[in-house]
Amino acid sequence: MAGPSPLSSSRTPVLGAPLSWLGACHSRGVHLRLSQHKPHATITVAGWNAQWLVDTDTDAGYHKRREIDSLLIKGHIVCLQETHWRHHDFCTWQFGLAIRNGSHSPALEGLAEEGGGGRKGGVAIFLPSGWKFTSEKVIIPGHALFCTARSDQGECLKILNVYLRPEAPADTWNLIKQSDDCPALDDPE
Repeated sequence: MAGPSPLSSSRTPVLGAPLSWLGACHSRGVHLRLSQHKPHATITVAGWNAQWLVDTDTDAGYHKRREIDSLLIKGHIVCLQETHWRHHDFCTWQFGLAIRNGSHSPALEGLAEEGGGGRKGGVAIFLPSGWKFTSEKVIIPGHALFCTARSDQGECLKILNVYLRPEAPADTWNLIKQSDDCPALDDPE
């Protein structure tokens, strides 16, 4: 099903279409795949390539945290890519949010032969009030996180949040499709 890409910018979070839209969405190396069991769900997703969320005490960190809070309070699911988080960074950020309902796959330490050191990737999913994770599975460490969730009203959804590495997006996608822990997926458009 064709539709506009809800991930048109990496500078700010972008709200996607309701989960009844079952298209593949990608932009700037980010791929977000959504599906659901009930077609009448109206929840929306904000996908954001946050480009480094480690520091909480900077102006940029403060504004990014407030933006994530605002989206969660409004009832949106928030999918983040390129967090560059280690596990303790995720805990610090989650503790600072108004709604502390998240899952993540930490960033990977960069190798010198791959273009330098530093952390690369990192993905996270935050659910708004009224939703709980029923399963969480890292498909590719630092790059792909698959979760299922259930609302207090019994609605179910599946979320695959992926950071497609700019140097090898097809490799990342193929690894996801080969995983036994992820549902069958179509190729991104």
